[in-house]
Amino acid sequence: MSKQNILIVGLGNIGKRHLESFLKLNKKLVIYCVDIKFSEKRTKINNIDILYTNSIKEFKKIFDVCIIATNSNERFKILKKVVKNNLCKKIILEKVTFSNLAQYKEAQKLLNSKTKIYINCPRRSWPSYRNLKKNLSNEDLKLIEIQGYNWGILSNMIHFLDLFSYLSNDKKIELIYDDCNKTFSSSKRNGYFEVFGSFIFKNSFMNLLIVSDNKFFNKNSIIRIETSKNTFEINEKMKEIRKTNNNSRSIKISKFQTSLQSDISSDYLKKVNLVDLNESLVTHKILFECYSKIFPKNKKYPIT
Repeated sequence: MSKQNILIVGLGNIGKRHLESFLKLNKKLVIYCVDIKFSEKRTKINNIDILYTNSIKEFKKIFDVCIIATNSNERFKILKKVVKNNLCKKIILEKVTFSNLAQYKEAQKLLNSKTKIYINCPRRSWPSYRNLKKNLSNEDLKLIEIQGYNWGILSNMIHFLDLFSYLSNDKKIELIYDDCNKTFSSSKRNGYFEVFGSFIFKNSFMNLLIVSDNKFFNKNSIIRIETSKNTFEINEKMKEIRKTNNNSRSIKISKFQTSLQSDISSDYLKKVNLVDLNESLVTHKILFECYSKIFPKNKKYPIT
C-alpha cells in the first residue's frame, strides 16, 4: 500500500495537536509541516516520514488531508496557494475561518470536484453528540442553552452555533436578542477583547439557542438541551450527561465522551464528520453580525 500524504500549514498550539494525532497512527504516512519558523529538515518517527519547511510550494504530491491551522488573517491567502499549487482531497480549515465574510465568499470560488473543504468545529464529530442527535430525532427539540463564566463567549461562539445547527438539522439561524453591556475585557489573545452577557438565537423551527457568559456563574460550564420529553444537562469537563424525564422527573446519569483534537484529527484520513465550507457560511454570517453589533471599529474582536 502506498503511503498517504498529509499537509499541515501552521504549527502553533492547534497545529501541534493535529500533528500529534497523526503521529499516534501505526501506519505509513508522509507529513509535510509548513511554518515560517522552520528551516528545512526531514525526520522519521516509526513508519512516519516528516518534512519540515517554511514555505508553501508545489510538493508534487496528492495530499489525502490538508489542515490549515494558521491565524485567520493569513488563512485565505494560504488556502489560495495550497489549492493553486497542490491537489488536496480534503482540506480542513480552523475557525473562525476567515477574518471577514468577503474572504469567505471568495473561498467558495475555490471549490472544485476534486477537493472538499471543511471547517473544524469538531463537536459534531464527537461520538457522544452523534449518539445524542440520534436520540433527539424522536423528540421535539425546544432549547439549547450554554452557560458558563469567563469562557470566551465570542471566541468560542462558532462552536455552539455549529452544534445548534447540527443538532436541530437547520441551517437557518437568526440573532433575536443580546444583553451584552459592551464592557470589554481582555481576551486570552493579546490585543483582543471579550464581553460578558447573553445572546439568543432562533432557527426556522423556532428552536432557541441561548449562549451566556455570566460573571456571577461560578460552576463548570453547562450545556442544557430541552425537548418535549426530556432535559439533558451536559458537563463536558466532568464528562457526564444527566437526562431528566420532564414528566416523571426520573434522572439517568451517563458518561459523556469528549474528544481532544490530538485524538480525532487522524480520523480525517477515513471520514470527515465536519461541516463543509458552504454550510458553515450560515453560522459565520451570524457570528460576524454579533461582532459588528457589539464592537466599535477601534476594538479588535477575538478572531486570530
